Amino acid sequence: MRKKQKICDRLIPIVLIAVFLISSGMFLRDYLSYRQADDEYAALNRYMTADGSGNPDGQNSENGGTGADNAADGNSQKNRSTVPSWALPFDFFYEPLHVDLNALSEKNPDFVGVIDIPALEIRYPVVKSHDNEEYLHRTFDGTQNAAGCIFLDKDAPADLSAQNTFVYGHNMKNGSMFGKLKEFRESGAVDRFPYVFLYTPEGTFRYRIFACSEVEASHSIYLGFRDGEGYDAYIRMARNLSAYSMPENDEVDFAERPKLLSLSTCTGSSHTMRYVVQCALVEKN
Repeated sequence: MRKKQKICDRLIPIVLIAVFLISSGMFLRDYLSYRQADDEYAALNRYMTADGSGNPDGQNSENGGTGADNAADGNSQKNRSTVPSWALPFDFFYEPLHVDLNALSEKNPDFVGVIDIPALEIRYPVVKSHDNEEYLHRTFDGTQNAAGCIFLDKDAPADLSAQNTFVYGHNMKNGSMFGKLKEFRESGAVDRFPYVFLYTPEGTFRYRIFACSEVEASHSIYLGFRDGEGYDAYIRMARNLSAYSMPENDEVDFAERPKLLSLSTCTGSSHTMRYVVQCALVEKN
């Protein structure tokens, strides 16, 4: 009996040390993976800047001119005739991005645009593949990484012409990718700045958030609709599910059936639960 006790006494520290080493190794692996992805996406920020000084390599941008030209007149960006009309009423809160679409397209042919969610400081390039698997663990530059990339649903037109476009991103533990979306659960978080922007070759899309919901991955919110009545029923369902209520006197008129943008990520509480932020198009420039 004593012999067995001695063996147990010796094994317990060994097991604890092994558990510690394995846990430390997993933590280090995750840290390095997060750091690698964060560094990559931070480097891409120079192609999507808010001060008009993008295009650091001095190449011609999609709006013409060189990076040096854009930097020189960055302070007068708001006075240009090219500034979208929707930027003027709330430019105190939001500076429109200068996005070098050409440079990002050259880096990745699957590039379709840049998503910007100012309230949560989410800003990433968006891609589209032939399936919804490729970019789950592949970053924008093609590196294998758990962070993956923000991507459009495989069946969504890249020009955002679908009546409801789904965009997916991981709920990363360090808050990267769509890891901050769940912050919209907080009371008043959406109304602080309720807009999502997509900068694409087809133009700049401004969407107004109208619903934030937690649903099962198999929920009908991920299904489409065939006609106007189906659209109306879908909007009623989305708003009934939502923990957020958009003011009735807001700029969104669902009677006109504006196109929708739905952002989806995992909740972190269950493998089958998803957090969905839904938006309606209010202007395109």
